[in-house]
Amino acid sequence: MLDRLHAMNTIPRRPNSVRRTSTVDLRWPGEIGSELRGFGRARDLGSGADGAVTELGSAEFHVELDPMTREVRSLDSTPPRPALQRLVGLRSGWRSTMAEAIPEDVAAGSPLYQALDDLSGANVVTSAVFVALLEPDDLEARFGHAKVATNTCLGFAEGTSAHDLQLSVDRAVPLSAPTVRRADPDDAPSDHGAHHDDPHAWHELPEWDAPFTRRARRIDVWRDDQALHVDSWFRDTRHIPGREIAVIHEYRVIAQADPVTAELRSAQAIPGTLPYWECPQAVGNLDRLIGMPLPALRRNVFRELRGTLGCTHLNDSMRALTDAPALLEHLDSPAAIR
Repeated sequence: MLDRLHAMNTIPRRPNSVRRTSTVDLRWPGEIGSELRGFGRARDLGSGADGAVTELGSAEFHVELDPMTREVRSLDSTPPRPALQRLVGLRSGWRSTMAEAIPEDVAAGSPLYQALDDLSGANVVTSAVFVALLEPDDLEARFGHAKVATNTCLGFAEGTSAHDLQLSVDRAVPLSAPTVRRADPDDAPSDHGAHHDDPHAWHELPEWDAPFTRRARRIDVWRDDQALHVDSWFRDTRHIPGREIAVIHEYRVIAQADPVTAELRSAQAIPGTLPYWECPQAVGNLDRLIGMPLPALRRNVFRELRGTLGCTHLNDSMRALTDAPALLEHLDSPAAIR
């Protein structure tokens, strides 16, 4: 069963911990296919020994993309980063260009970089709106020439179920999410950012009156004498006014690292909803990352879990652990967390 509900809900904030939450929303404010606008937001929140909270950092960005080519038409951020204008005009290579444009944010593990880093993966999911709203003939006209990607990840390995999604002979829409589920209101952030009885669980989430997709990510970090602990969760969802929220991708990762060297000691990946039954098999390859320092994950995950060794969304979940040591540095600042 692809719909695995393994305690995906937002966990309670721990004393003496840091939580990063980030979201990337991509919406269609006009006719589907006419324009694509994005808004990203991230926040780092410290929780003191008594549960008191301190905002440690935040960031936002706005982006406009060509709806078909995904070329970046405009991009601005808060805090401002003029060098991000290097991305304008690009259709691919976003992550490498961002890393070159804002190296200080990369080195610091800033919330801005985390949100921007998720833009690439979030962009892939926008096709779920096409699939939900367009008629088959319209899908055929727009995407009938496309071929299903092969061996880009385990889910798209040659011969997997992803290759059975045919619109016509030898034609497919490799952009659909054939397995989705209704979002449970008890295991996702609310539309306003609160969760259950904790108004600080998530940053404020915007509301849109147009179809959109959302990539939401949570990273909780704390430490004790034995280990540096990380509990991380991410989810892609599709939102269409008047319809139930659909979950498209979901993972939770629970990891421990050496408290001094930050070398990864263990990592358990818990798959949630994923599009193809083969996708969860990628978790069996996480041992390839054991012993690697957390700050090295973002650049090395693609090497160790390349192609059919990994799952695109599991890889992104592991890459997001890169900034855990940087987040924990806030705990060493009495001025930052009371």
